[in-house]
Amino acid sequence: MGCKQSKPSPVVASRTATGNDNHGVVPPRSNESTHPPGAKATSTSPTPSGSSLLQSPPPPTSSPSGPQPTLYHHLLTGLSPSPNDPSTIAASTANFWSTASNLCLTVPSLAAYIDPTTGGTPLHVVTSLGSARIESMEAAEAAVDCLSSIAKHCRDGAGRKDGHGNVPLEEFLAGGGGGEGVSAASVERLSARFYFRNEACKLLLRESLEAVSLRGMKLYKIIEALPDDVATPLGPTAEFVRILVESGEATASGSVLQKPRQQPQDQQQQQQQQQQQQFDDDVLALLYRRFVRQFDQSERFFEGDNSREEVVRHREWFKMRRRPRDNEEDGDEMEDLLVHNAVRVGTCPPDLLRYIVETNLEAVAEKDAAGNLPLHYAAAVPNADGILPIALAIESGKKWIGGGVRSLYEAYPPGIEQCNLTEKNPIINSLASTPWMWTRYQNL
Repeated sequence: MGCKQSKPSPVVASRTATGNDNHGVVPPRSNESTHPPGAKATSTSPTPSGSSLLQSPPPPTSSPSGPQPTLYHHLLTGLSPSPNDPSTIAASTANFWSTASNLCLTVPSLAAYIDPTTGGTPLHVVTSLGSARIESMEAAEAAVDCLSSIAKHCRDGAGRKDGHGNVPLEEFLAGGGGGEGVSAASVERLSARFYFRNEACKLLLRESLEAVSLRGMKLYKIIEALPDDVATPLGPTAEFVRILVESGEATASGSVLQKPRQQPQDQQQQQQQQQQQQFDDDVLALLYRRFVRQFDQSERFFEGDNSREEVVRHREWFKMRRRPRDNEEDGDEMEDLLVHNAVRVGTCPPDLLRYIVETNLEAVAEKDAAGNLPLHYAAAVPNADGILPIALAIESGKKWIGGGVRSLYEAYPPGIEQCNLTEKNPIINSLASTPWMWTRYQNL
């Protein structure tokens, strides 16, 4: 998939969705023309000195016969050396994309040009070239502006197919939709490309979502090739879920591939038909699974909070924001005390409660409106067998538990009544060493 241009077009794109820069558009051969049949040759072909149309673009003109290829040819020169820096290609600079935007704004009809040989359009070239050749965030932002201008002046461009049956959105496969590793030396480049891909996809999906079936294999592969949210701060998964749901595509149904009208003639055709029928998935389901998997993988349960900030906010809001009320008639607004609420729920999973306490240690000593600490509520919550914490502490028989028992007793004095203490119980020694506590115990 992608946009594999045939001669004489200078753009050839690979059909793989990898992050290899060599899998995007490739430069034209020196003896190939960049003009449609019958067009008069101009200075659009690169010169030996490395100059291109970007250096001296021809004046935009209009013609009764249809849109002119000026903008299209300018975009095709994106792989030529930059006039300002021959060591870099033109498409990696913001100036290249700004020039394209100006051409489109000057003569809007240029955005509607269609290559008579390949069926390609400026949108096809922008998506493929921008996805693979952007090197900086400045260039990415300029490329998104260029794409937006072209899409604005070519309303049906987002759904227009080239000679291979691909709409512009599908050119991300040719440009390399994913599979790139993140390294310190390439963070800016990868972030810039992720930004362009995400913004371009969102723009094109909003322009013409019906151009690509939600259950279509091409869009499925594009989404499948997206980098994980944890690899980039842009969060493409959640963005795509929101776009599809807002566009009313959450209930889409149908087959990914149409069933063959004729009966299979051989074993190979039978296998292909079986594979088509077995594929019963759609993009929204894929995105949801990605979100759940990435959410789970972003949690690392060891000392300190290694979760992303948005994950922590989600847990705090979803798990503990609305705790059950002890008295529905109190009418008071529930306090936003995470540890207090987690304890008062009474059914909070132990691992989750431990995680909340470990990542909110300062809240352990915080009092609520009634002057109670989280420990006051925890001490009064029995386990599944109805046993209070102080009774469990005493029954454990650990010598060091004395301070803990005292804290539990102070937090919830009635709990000591559940304890069955004898003179041989080790906890008696701890109580005896604390006169005021021993006196209270004898008075029970």
